[in-house]
Amino acid sequence: MGAALESGGVFAGYRIVRRLGAGGMGTVYLAEHPNLPRLVALKLLNRALTDDEDVRARFLREADTAARLDHRNIVAVYDRGNEGGQLWIAMQYVDGSDAAELLRGGALPVGRAVWIITETAAALDYAHGHGVLHRDVKPANILLTDASRGEPERVLLADFGIAKALDETGGFTRSGMLLASLQYAAPEQFDIGAAIDHRVDVYALGATLYRMLTGALPYPGSTPAQLMYGHVSLPVPKPSRHGGVRVPEGFDAIVERALAKDRESRYSSCGELAAAANDTLAAASKEVTATVSSSPVPPKSELVTQGVAAVGGAEHAHTMEPAVVPGAPVRKRRVRRRLLAVVAAAVAIIAAVAVVLMWPKPPPHGSPAFTVSPVAVGKNPQGVAVDATTHTVYVANYDSGTVSVLDGTTRAVTATIENIPHAIGVAVDPQTRTVYVTDYGDAGKVFMIDAHTNTVAATIDVGANPDNMAVDPRTHLVYVTNATVDPLAEGQTGARTGSKPGSVSVIDPRARAVTATVGVGIRPIGVVVDVDRSRLYVGNDGDNSVSVIDLSTNTVAATVAAGRGIEGLALDHRSGTLYVANNLGDSVWTIDTHTNRVTGIIPVHRPSMIAIDEDRRILYVGVLLANGDPTTLDLTPMAIDADTNKVTPIPGSGGATAAAAVDPGTGAAYLVDNADNTVYVVRP
Repeated sequence: MGAALESGGVFAGYRIVRRLGAGGMGTVYLAEHPNLPRLVALKLLNRALTDDEDVRARFLREADTAARLDHRNIVAVYDRGNEGGQLWIAMQYVDGSDAAELLRGGALPVGRAVWIITETAAALDYAHGHGVLHRDVKPANILLTDASRGEPERVLLADFGIAKALDETGGFTRSGMLLASLQYAAPEQFDIGAAIDHRVDVYALGATLYRMLTGALPYPGSTPAQLMYGHVSLPVPKPSRHGGVRVPEGFDAIVERALAKDRESRYSSCGELAAAANDTLAAASKEVTATVSSSPVPPKSELVTQGVAAVGGAEHAHTMEPAVVPGAPVRKRRVRRRLLAVVAAAVAIIAAVAVVLMWPKPPPHGSPAFTVSPVAVGKNPQGVAVDATTHTVYVANYDSGTVSVLDGTTRAVTATIENIPHAIGVAVDPQTRTVYVTDYGDAGKVFMIDAHTNTVAATIDVGANPDNMAVDPRTHLVYVTNATVDPLAEGQTGARTGSKPGSVSVIDPRARAVTATVGVGIRPIGVVVDVDRSRLYVGNDGDNSVSVIDLSTNTVAATVAAGRGIEGLALDHRSGTLYVANNLGDSVWTIDTHTNRVTGIIPVHRPSMIAIDEDRRILYVGVLLANGDPTTLDLTPMAIDADTNKVTPIPGSGGATAAAAVDPGTGAAYLVDNADNTVYVVRP
């Protein structure tokens, strides 16, 4: 394999920092780029596999081909070369782990496994579309970034082209060091005369799915001959019958098709395999399937099926957009809900469609216990955001026109930022140390605050009645929902037809100005950025829809009907699940962001703003009564297990939650109670 490189040494101009690991194909080092302030992963290929000129020449050609692949799920190739007979390749350094490391603890949760497979499939289909095969798809080549720094976790596929360079000269199968690669190899890869196409990657992805679901190999073996015999001759194993873990039976058919001996019987693409896995996951999560009906049945015009292409999902997916119903009651804007009473709206009606009801069970023995600490803030707090880098919490206080600055470590208010009228929404960009606060007034503004000094750096004009915000951590652009409330539509008898469509203002902090405006549904409130798919999800309270915005074009790519009285949104980046709080619908809906399909409904009384702890798999749901006397009902916030959908009350955490946020580093949740001017710090 060649002499090991020492820390501080130089190879091909790269200064070695440390050894990252070794495998059948070679050794990987963390190294400093010779000309740029960049760390790279420097792989030195095993000399036993590259000991002739044909292999070296082929490797250099394949590395050039791989370097042309530009996809967010593919590890970028920066450089390659031959240094004294030692082949090397410099690649993007991914600070995190790989799927093989995750599997050392056993099988993965089904949702997490499907998400990783889906992201990997996107990389493979992109490469196949550019004429490039991988030929060595396996957990060790699926890298995952470290999400503890506040950035969403990402999946990246490594080592494109290397297997092909070795395979076609005999190196791929002639060394026992590549046993791990044979564990996922398609039968045709053992046939010297067989032409290889993209379906070898489909097969390997199916084998990887089996491994993630069960923690075991589809065809165990300790020698190349045993592995080859399994792939070529043994029946395809069923993951649901693997002992020790429970896998939904629907995945048996997926694995059987993906691992078909005859490649003509396999999925035609990796994306098709991933779509089937997502559909099976959604079906498996349905504890009860029921058709919700009510009398009278609404006319078809209320739910219009539109052929909007699903974002990142199946080709023929549809979304449902509710039409505006004249004469329907109009709800008050969120900032006044605890002050004004409005006649409650009717229960949501969905005609002739099946809806998944994931009914919460009583909290089981061993349900999570929470510690709750109250912290007093300003009057009528309405918004909260966390700087995950400094663990600082910012609370927008509507009535006092201030922002309370809370130290998340000591749970004490350390500063108060004054002169922020109608403060309601708040967002923070940890990288630039900038805090954004909305002024909900008719002449809407966003205050841009320097977190170093807690002073206002700029005031930016946006649309009328700006509510919530989200920051894109990649571009640092800020997205603001503008409710654009029509005063005539705010009366108790006002017609919904009098409500104006809202919008999203796009703020470029460098220009300190709005650079784009995107029209959405009526009275948008909740908003969340999906960095992985470059999408923005906006919950529209007035027309019960979620607008899906393509951030590359600032256009609405899809509209999804998602309950009644939509308030908060939360996104689980790992599974691609969007949670939608429906205050009037007494439920939290789940949407698969790969297909834009509603996959479930979790009954929760009067959910308002929500937040998710992705690492601990906990969804925090605030409860806020929009209509009626708040003293007559229990408004205890809830915690939902993101894997089982079990609902657990959080006693002592307030009774009128207007906002929620989670610090991913500490696991602390911050629930803002606008009835008693308190932030409740909740820790599992």
